[in-house]
Amino acid sequence: MKKNYLKLIAIFVLLVLSLCMNVSGQKKVLFLGRGSLGTHSADQDLYDKMPGWGYTADYIEALPADISGYNGYIGIFINETIGSGTVSAFGAEHNYPIPCVCLEGWAVLANRWGGWVNDESGTDPKTDWDQHSGAGADGQVIIIKDINHYITRFYSYNEEVAWSNSVVENTLTNTNPVSFKEVNRKYSATLAQCKSFQESGYYTMVTVDSAEAGFPNRMFVWGLVSYGVEGGDPYTEHAATDDYFKIIERACEWAFEGETYSGIGERDFSYYFAVFPSPATDKINIRYLATGKESLVKASLTSITGQELKTTTPSQNAAGYNFMVFDVHDLPAGIYFVNLQVDDETATKKIVIE
Repeated sequence: MKKNYLKLIAIFVLLVLSLCMNVSGQKKVLFLGRGSLGTHSADQDLYDKMPGWGYTADYIEALPADISGYNGYIGIFINETIGSGTVSAFGAEHNYPIPCVCLEGWAVLANRWGGWVNDESGTDPKTDWDQHSGAGADGQVIIIKDINHYITRFYSYNEEVAWSNSVVENTLTNTNPVSFKEVNRKYSATLAQCKSFQESGYYTMVTVDSAEAGFPNRMFVWGLVSYGVEGGDPYTEHAATDDYFKIIERACEWAFEGETYSGIGERDFSYYFAVFPSPATDKINIRYLATGKESLVKASLTSITGQELKTTTPSQNAAGYNFMVFDVHDLPAGIYFVNLQVDDETATKKIVIE
């Protein structure tokens, strides 16, 4: 049994090593920006960087209508230019289905993405986050707080790193990087802090790992505003530093491809096959990583006694993460098991239905 389990892990590691390659040899990601591509230099510049980092980005102005819209992608890039309300469905409705790099810090407010933070502020909107006004030029500098993480390990502790070199006067007076306080979420790393807001416990850049967060992916969040990387009207200044792009590239590697300080060898099978949410009430989502070459992918839901209750075979098997959905509203509360078969290999996850 142990031998079969190791074989299963090895197969899925190989899936990742050939991760989601499309016909051009690159990995597909969604890129959520504001307005048509080119409206904001911050969108255009990052979008243009993606091919050099090994990704083909499909630019979108709104999230997919449902979870099937994430089929075939290894992650999503949510840029700061969009409004935080635009991404509420990614968490509240879609349960954070795929790895995410998010520069829209306000998107994780308790009244936005479904409760990353509790309210201890007495503010409206209810949040422990602080959008510090009048940050000025120093707000375009972050202070590295974790040099053990894959994303920031090439810096020194307490090193000051400029992420914008904007010289537009209006930009300098409106650069308000969002700082946020750890309240009820265990972060894998609090990577960096905005120089303009150094109160203990507040951070500008964090990572959240699926093992801690209760959703099936990694998340990188950097609270900032696009005024720091573009200025004027219609947002045409190109002011992001090389360090800014370097951090974002490594964030993509960490979130989308599972990179760690010691490489991909630490990842286990749970990274590739997930069932969520748990507990569930109406439906459960089954996520698996595919190369696009699998001949058979099948999922079944069984009771604790082994009785098969539901089964399905997906119609799409694009390279990247793929999803199946089980309607469970008619099932009594209890513990169930989801079994995934990928060709001649199988794996099982426990799920709770309320």
